[in-house]
Formats: sequence, C-alpha cells, structure tokens
Amino acid sequence: MVAPIPLSEVQQDHPCLWGAIETRPPAPLVTARHARLLPTRPSGAGGEGLWWQTRTQGALDQHHQPITACTDLRGVRQIYPLLPEQCRPLPTAAEGEGLPRKERDLVLYAGSIYDHFGHLTLDLTRLYQLLPLFRRSKACFWFHYPALQRHESITHPLVLEWFDCLGIRDRVRLVQREILCDHLITAEVLYRDRGFVSADFPEAARGALQPRMQERLLSRERREGRIAYLSRHGLGQGTTRFEGEEAVVEALRHCLNIDVIQPETLSIEAKLALYRDYALVTGFAQACMNMKHFVPYSRRQELAPQLMFVAGPQSLSTNWVNLDRAAGFGDRVLDCSPSDQAPADDQPQPAAADGPTRFQRSTRFDVELVVETLRALDRR
Repeated sequence: MVAPIPLSEVQQDHPCLWGAIETRPPAPLVTARHARLLPTRPSGAGGEGLWWQTRTQGALDQHHQPITACTDLRGVRQIYPLLPEQCRPLPTAAEGEGLPRKERDLVLYAGSIYDHFGHLTLDLTRLYQLLPLFRRSKACFWFHYPALQRHESITHPLVLEWFDCLGIRDRVRLVQREILCDHLITAEVLYRDRGFVSADFPEAARGALQPRMQERLLSRERREGRIAYLSRHGLGQGTTRFEGEEAVVEALRHCLNIDVIQPETLSIEAKLALYRDYALVTGFAQACMNMKHFVPYSRRQELAPQLMFVAGPQSLSTNWVNLDRAAGFGDRVLDCSPSDQAPADDQPQPAAADGPTRFQRSTRFDVELVVETLRALDRR
C-alpha cells in the first residue's frame, strides 16, 4: 500500500503539486511618512477571466509611488494594482481643490479582506504582525475589502466571526475614500498563495487570536486515540469535488475511533479546538486545515498531527508544503490518485457546474486506498 510522506519533504516534481516551494527570511515592518491610502475602485479594465485587473487599490508614498507592501499578489500576479495615472500628486488649492485635507496621525494598514475562508485567514498576515505591537492600543486597523460596494459595511458572518476571534471587531475600518496618513505602518506579507511562506509566519499566526480565546484553547484536553476525519461530502461548492467521498464516509461508520466532521457546520473556535481535542486530524486538503497554525501551544506535540489526502494534478497547493516547512509540524500527505489517472495535459477541462453543485473541478481518487488507510489508523 502507498505510504504517506512528510509535507516538508515534498519536491517540486510531485505530480499533484501546484505552485512554488519557498521559505523566506523574516522582514521588518514597513513605515511611510505622508502616505496616501487609495480606496478600491473599478478600473475599467480586465474582463472575463481577468478579475484581478477589474479594480484598483493600494497606497502611495510621499513621492507618489506605489508602496509595494500594500499591493496584494497571488503567485506573481498583482491583484488590483494601481494604474500609472493614479500615481500623481494631489491637486493644490490653486488647481481648484479647496482647503487641504488633514492627515491622520497614525494609520495601521492591515491588508485586504476576502470572503473565501482560506484567503480570509491566510491573507491577513500584515494584521497578524501588527497585533502584538498594537493589541492594547485604541488605534484602528484599516483594510481594503474589494467585494463591497462603496459605503457598504461588513455583513459577511464569517468575516465578522474571524475578527471576533482576533478581538478587533470594534477596531476594523474600511478604506472607502482616500486617506492621508502622517505616519503609515504596515508590513510585508508573510504568506503568498502558491508562492512562499516567511519564517516568521508561525509565530505571528499563533499569537493572533484574542487572549481569552487562547486561554480557552490551551485549557482543552486531548481525547486520546480519537481521530477526526474532515469530510467535504456535504459541500455544495468549492475548489475541488472529490468523487467517491460518500463511500469513504459510509465506510467510516464502522470505525469506532474515527469521528466524521463537516467543518462548515462548526464555529471557527470549534475548528481551532479540533487540533487540541484530537490525536489525529485527517481529510482531503481544505481550508479548515489552516486553522492548526493559529492554535496556541507550548510544545508542537500538543497539537494533533495531520494526514492530508490529495489526488490528481494541482490537488496539492504548495501552500501546505511551505506552511509545514515554516512551522515544523511534520504533517504528512498521501497521494491517492487512481492508477488510471490521465496525465495533467490530458485531463478534461471541468465544466462550469457539476450537476447541482458549483465546483471549479471534479477529481477521482483511489477510494479503497483512503478507506484502508483510515481503517488501519482506526485499529491502532
């Protein structure tokens, strides 16, 4: 039977891998005097398949040049970058602007909010670096929120719940008009989707939760011998649908030590608690598995190890490899691709919708391999 391998040992030629493997050194905070934060606005560009060009947002330094630390990237692609015509001085009173606007003394720029759970939690690393320095401050944290229309407020329950977990809900502010900053403080990102993870990501993530939640999580006791299987079979939409997972869930009904859990039914705190409650967490790669990096511990061994299943081309994002290399958890991955899996170049393109569900792709996997692997774990 195929054996799992440590995530940290996955190499660039792995058949399921998607992205670049890189661990970057720590970077200092970024400060700028007399900077300007520009709100999210339609760009008039982009179009179908080019969503990252449909808007603009970012920050300019006192020389009217983009502050690169305030521009989002995924891979090498800039997300909503400022246009050249936006990088110019403010109009003067002589040019009809009227009285000059006052600069805010201190502006803490904490990044962009995205509704997708994985991006919501991992893309806010600017915020996680600011929190230890300004946890007791009354200063607000400023965010771009590209999904909102101008003057709208945050209503997405998942976003609000995450800010409650971080203890900053009342201090969140949105960049909905141009903001003049006497002193802007932000940070380089510690994580880039399918790009890299910084060596200081683990410490920043582990200290992000509000202190009372950290205390509650630290007080939880492990249920020795219990295994959590994080199931995706109830999802109606997402990145990947794994065909046949229902058969895995049915087989696990006879495994006395395995609990089948649907993470989408849990609160965020309950998702975090999985890693202190269980002796092992398994399942196909999914955003809930990122929660392990935010759970406090004194020793890594206090947290449940993970066994992640993947199958087919682009089913193993390098995010998992980069995160584990930085954190040193020693989590493992099992390639469950079926033996008759077609090469990546021969894979049929996924349809826009998969029956009544909405997934970007649908992937087959070796059901028997997954079931037998879980049964073997249950018998230990």
